[in-house]
Amino acid sequence: MPDSESFESALDELLRQIWARPREVYGEPAPELLRRLTELRQVYADWLEEHGDPLASLQRWLVRERKFPRYAGERQDTWDWWRFGDGPDSKPEDLPLVIWQRLPGNPAGTPANYKEYDSRPAAERALFKALLLLDQLDA
Repeated sequence: MPDSESFESALDELLRQIWARPREVYGEPAPELLRRLTELRQVYADWLEEHGDPLASLQRWLVRERKFPRYAGERQDTWDWWRFGDGPDSKPEDLPLVIWQRLPGNPAGTPANYKEYDSRPAAERALFKALLLLDQLDA
């Protein structure tokens, strides 16, 4: 029987695999790993919904918007959201400025164009808070 920890571990592993080959992230057609990510998030969203967890709406938003935080690699071991999501060529880690500005984290003096988090779930929960503030999540 799956649990939240199993889904979170699977997402971490899959996204680390995806970011190990960043050229494939931006290429077309989407590689097999991106398809698996979409499917995993959809199943996880259903599981969260069945368990009354509001994070289900975040998983659905991530699938719909094709967004996921950038893994900075093992040397930095951070997961980052970038602020360049307003253009037509935005990348999966790029968020529209209105959302990015509402992300918690990164006090003054840290990089101006991205916000980093110590884990993927922390990055996604920060996004969830920003989306709640903007009322951009479907219930």
